[in-house]
Amino acid sequence: MAQNEKLRWFALRVLPQREDMAAKVLRRDGLIAEVKTEQKLRRRTKWDKERRYITFNAAPSYCFIAVPGFADPRAFVRPLHIFRSFVGLNGVPAELGEGAMRKFLEMEDGQLPGYFRYHKTGREFSIGETVIINTGPFRDQQLRVDDIQDGEACFFVPMLGQTYTVRVPVNDCIAAEAA
Repeated sequence: MAQNEKLRWFALRVLPQREDMAAKVLRRDGLIAEVKTEQKLRRRTKWDKERRYITFNAAPSYCFIAVPGFADPRAFVRPLHIFRSFVGLNGVPAELGEGAMRKFLEMEDGQLPGYFRYHKTGREFSIGETVIINTGPFRDQQLRVDDIQDGEACFFVPMLGQTYTVRVPVNDCIAAEAA
């Protein structure tokens, strides 16, 4: 996707209490998926003395996805039992405004995720392929991608006799064949 190409947002109905799982599946497929959450001060049980902040879904049974360009969003979502339908009219998914989604998801202009500035989906490389890292302490290292989650490529790196998980944004990775 080009750097200045606009993203189009859509609401996707999913099974209740499976919003995070649906977002994870969509992110693994290379899409941008967000779940609106909010924190409320609550007691965990009625016997607890103190209240704690607990994260709740602000839009239960909904997951919000961004699709590049003017493509049909139904082409990007694979059939799976946790996905129910797109929110729309007469079977056509209704597009949500990018500004309204940014405000709804509480993303400020200075804190926007990378995909609002430039979009790299992770489809440029897949799990099991080798990538070269551009920045950070692992710069110029070639590592095999073990997972892609939340816009980050995950690597299992053996260090000091143990295996650690290293997470690097997909925007900081280049497929080894493309380099």
